[in-house]
Amino acid sequence: MDQLALVAHKKEIDAMRQALEAERQVIYDEFWLKRDPTPNTSRNELKDEFFKRIDFSNRNFTEIASGRSGWQTDRGKIYIVYGAPDNVDRRDSEMNLPAAEVWHYNRLNRKYFFADREGDGIFRLIKVE
Repeated sequence: MDQLALVAHKKEIDAMRQALEAERQVIYDEFWLKRDPTPNTSRNELKDEFFKRIDFSNRNFTEIASGRSGWQTDRGKIYIVYGAPDNVDRRDSEMNLPAAEVWHYNRLNRKYFFADREGDGIFRLIKVE
């Protein structure tokens, strides 16, 4: 449910949390059914993509130092919500500058700036343009 909170409305998450165990599964299934781009097929492409992004985030953004799974990190959350960026600019740490990444999402006309300010491998979101 915590992962679902990245893409669900607060009301939907609250309803799931307050529901009895048996009702919770029904609410969860309805959540994905409402978002199924092709409801007449057995596959829910949006649900599949969501879990692929969770898996990718866990494989690529897990933070050993903090013990957070990739989906819980700033980069993981952005990746899960918006998908792969169109372009990523990376800078390794230099004398007085931390390692950094800028993720470009052209279709959103947005850039996400991440930096490892402590040098511990934890990239935090520092700015959005």
